[in-house]
Amino acid sequence: MIKRLAAFSLLAAALVLPNTIFAAGAYGQPELPSKKIFLDKQVFNPTQTKGGTGGGFVDNLTLDQNAFLPGQEVVFKVTVKNILNEDLRSLTVTDRLPQEVSFVSTTAGTYNSNTHTVTFVIDNLKVNETRSFELKVKIKEANQIPSNVFCMSNLAQVTGENMSEQDTSSFCVQKQVLGVVQELPKTGVASTAVLISSVFSLGLSAYLYRKSKVN
Repeated sequence: MIKRLAAFSLLAAALVLPNTIFAAGAYGQPELPSKKIFLDKQVFNPTQTKGGTGGGFVDNLTLDQNAFLPGQEVVFKVTVKNILNEDLRSLTVTDRLPQEVSFVSTTAGTYNSNTHTVTFVIDNLKVNETRSFELKVKIKEANQIPSNVFCMSNLAQVTGENMSEQDTSSFCVQKQVLGVVQELPKTGVASTAVLISSVFSLGLSAYLYRKSKVN
């Protein structure tokens, strides 16, 4: 009886084991890493610190860092790098512009007014090679902007060689507050003299007033 049970167990194992091995081969194998290409989208920060440093291209600009005004120009930079071990060919970089800006210029590629998109084609990108281009846009006038303060993202994408990568860069726009601006007095010798004269007259008036009260 024991021998029959042992034989049955071996037979069952023989039937189940191939299915187990097949399942491991179909579902247990690690997935091969997909191809990757480096893409970076940046926006230029025109603001400088008191020491004259700062500015330059950054990934994103918050409202606290810099707020653009209607009619101002904004510059973006798109960088593509081949981080693979083989040359890449026929890469297409597209940059879809927000509706709140107008296209001004680009250092490479072409602009399509129908799709509001800048397209840049890279015929060949060697290993570790980098290609960059800049594009300039202009923020529309205040009456064409939906709200007083808002932030938007600009999307860039690269495709080709069975790959696709995208990156965004954000910036903020603030409408200029209309109102009466009081001009501060200019500093200088004349202004200083007027200030001293006013202080002297005020002190003299206070002295004469106290003297009259005593008398």
